[in-house]
Amino acid sequence: MTTPDASPPDLSEHDSAWAASAAASDATRAAVANPAAAGIAPPAVLTYSYLRTFGNCKRMAQLGYELRLEPLAERAESLRFGTIWHSAMESRDLAVVGTLPGAGNIMTSPDDVVHAATVAPILSATPLADQALTAPSPAAHDQRQMRLRLLGMVAAYERKWGVRDIEFRAHVIESPGEPNRPCVELPFGGPIVNPETGAKSRTFSLAGKVDEVADLLAEIDPVTGNPQLWLVERKTATTIDGAYLARLVLDAQLRIYVHYLRAHMRLPVVGAIYDVAGKPGLKLGEGETDAEWQARVAEKVAAIRADMQAAGADPGETEAEFAARHTEACAKSKSGKSAIKRKMPETPEEFAARIEKKIVAWTASDAAQRKLPEPDTDYLARLAEWFEARDLEPGKERFHRERVLFSDDSIDEVREDVWDLGQQVLAARRRGKWSRNETQCFVYGHECRFWPICSAGRAGAEMVTANLYRVRPADETHPELKPGGVDEIAPKSF
Repeated sequence: MTTPDASPPDLSEHDSAWAASAAASDATRAAVANPAAAGIAPPAVLTYSYLRTFGNCKRMAQLGYELRLEPLAERAESLRFGTIWHSAMESRDLAVVGTLPGAGNIMTSPDDVVHAATVAPILSATPLADQALTAPSPAAHDQRQMRLRLLGMVAAYERKWGVRDIEFRAHVIESPGEPNRPCVELPFGGPIVNPETGAKSRTFSLAGKVDEVADLLAEIDPVTGNPQLWLVERKTATTIDGAYLARLVLDAQLRIYVHYLRAHMRLPVVGAIYDVAGKPGLKLGEGETDAEWQARVAEKVAAIRADMQAAGADPGETEAEFAARHTEACAKSKSGKSAIKRKMPETPEEFAARIEKKIVAWTASDAAQRKLPEPDTDYLARLAEWFEARDLEPGKERFHRERVLFSDDSIDEVREDVWDLGQQVLAARRRGKWSRNETQCFVYGHECRFWPICSAGRAGAEMVTANLYRVRPADETHPELKPGGVDEIAPKSF
């Protein structure tokens, strides 16, 4: 009797996916080969992130901004803690002024409901809130850890500064179509001006987005009688020390922002407040899967058995050893006699039983039990203890606010830098030359996102680009300008 042939597998879905991937690769290859024909125009709007990237490595700026390339495998905004922290602080700022949906106005809420009124909307406003955190995978563990870290940091931040933070509050402006708009995640823009001639660039303008423009409630402007306006910049840092704070004086980004807020938004910003939060290094206990637990137990049992077998069975006593021990026992006895017996060599059966007894004893111990994932409450308690202990240690506080005033001279200098970098960008475009800076390939242990292209050489760069990268849409030329967006091109440590 013959069995009919099995039906061939349906490969239509696989073929469709392959065709789509191939089409995307062809599109990327064509875009890089001839950007103009593919509709990729060089950006006319520059940002601080673009200029910083160009100053660090021109090739990085070309690939990331001019060609709008991004890695196919990199879409992990929800796992970038700096992004999430900014989102949480944005939600908190809106809650303070009473414009965050679901939060009410925490400035008039009773103390016992302030935390719930603030934290719940903050969490729901982050990319983590809608993620399933129960799947047994490394990604799920990472997201759970990120969510708990956020919750622990928000709670510690409130303990540090107080839920009714009265140092500053988001300034409110009248915006077309949006009356009483809080100056949180506030976009701005303006021309790039030649500082020597006053002429505006015919090619470029500059745009950006500030974390917050705030009323400093304790400082009153003597002319207007209103609270002074300060630019608030949120930062996260592994260590907040004197060296970190000293660098803030030369922060080009905020000097640029202060100039454009004054000149083009008509906001008389006095200076900048760096609101710095320390990043906790504590890791959430991950526990073990069944397979990992069983493998660990099996490895330990094998090690116990191997060690005992290497030591061998108990050889007992020789007749001479027994005679010496018997004579010593008799000497200590009042009767001069002893009933001790000779220790006989251990039989194979006895030796095997002793091995099994030790194995059973170990498997019943705490060390042999499966390591379960750390409970949320335990991890949050450890975070709270860490924040409190570190914040009390001199020179190693976990939250810090630093006010920085920028002189007119320092702002003029950074305006000159912006103009000069813009001219260098034009020169690179005219020459079609975007030189590499190999010192930026690995910064603080992180590989540049375009390392695969540069390391492939000219012969392999086209294939690597076509298969590992895609072209961002035109409205995502500058990812940091989009709502909730961050600079994804240059390393975060700069």
